[in-house]
Amino acid sequence: NNMRGYAIVAGRLFSQAVRYRRPACVMMIDSDNLKTVNDTYGHEAGNALLRMTVHCVREELRASAEDGTLVVLDAASGKQITASRPTEGRVWGSPALLDNRLFVGTLDSSQMLAVNADSGATEWTQRVAGATAADLVATQDTVIVPSFDRTMHALDAASGTERWRFTGNGWFVGRPLVTPDAIYATTLGGAIYALGRSGTLTWQAQQNGLEF
Repeated sequence: NNMRGYAIVAGRLFSQAVRYRRPACVMMIDSDNLKTVNDTYGHEAGNALLRMTVHCVREELRASAEDGTLVVLDAASGKQITASRPTEGRVWGSPALLDNRLFVGTLDSSQMLAVNADSGATEWTQRVAGATAADLVATQDTVIVPSFDRTMHALDAASGTERWRFTGNGWFVGRPLVTPDAIYATTLGGAIYALGRSGTLTWQAQQNGLEF
């Protein structure tokens, strides 16, 4: 729903603004007669109107890197080395790097992919249960993928094969903390989870969170 989408987008936007010390803003658009449409034709029609409004706004905005484009830059000069578009989905979470593979998760298509860090060529793709806008972690030949369907996935870094999955009480957000023996993760539902490296629950704690 709209509140759910706002929580995802706003949380990501302002977290990045704090992390990179850059300005951020929110623009409010008033859609005239939306309540009338909802009352007369139902909320599905109202949702269709909102989607049409967003589409019109996007048509007037300049293109952004949310189209799935991957750009490789030279670290010393900042010059572009190569660019590819391995996925149509928006990529919001930070990718992870391991053994010259760049691991990327998408927001729209629930797709995970491994891309060669030098050439941009896709080495494998894998569907996960839900979209992700959280930061990925790759360590010890495993990629940890937090997703918005309340599931955390562990994928084999070389093949993309799922090794295990863990279901929490809400959407996994932020970057999981991974140690040689444990994985610590948080959800929008206010849960803090400690997992073993095999995905088994060690302990959990509950704080105030958002209910979706």
